[in-house]
Amino acid sequence: MGDRWKTLADLGVGDRALLPVQMLAKSASGATLAPISRNTADGSVNQTGSLQIATPGGAVTGTWTVDPRGQPVYVAQLGLAVGDLLQGSDGMVMVCRSTGLGADQTWWSPYPDGRAPLSQDGWTVVGHVAL
Repeated sequence: MGDRWKTLADLGVGDRALLPVQMLAKSASGATLAPISRNTADGSVNQTGSLQIATPGGAVTGTWTVDPRGQPVYVAQLGLAVGDLLQGSDGMVMVCRSTGLGADQTWWSPYPDGRAPLSQDGWTVVGHVAL
């Protein structure tokens, strides 16, 4: 996968993404989060809205201060599990025997001891087997 930073407008139904937020307030009754983005001109961090989350009910309210379609999000890969069947772009199918987190991605290996780790990029989960 190329650049994992996209905007909300770039996402399709079913895509998974992480929304960068800053914790503004936290109490027993809930929390207030601000979605954030970076100003590419000077590097400053800008709040793009305010979201209130009530606890324990989980109701979310809030507003955007900018057009939310331009909000940056980090496209997330679904974590792999031992036993996942992965198909490569060439059609080859392999079994995930070990998995872990790398510096900026999930790695997996067809070996139980994790040797020869592979990036999740370019592989699609097509099934699962119990090992």
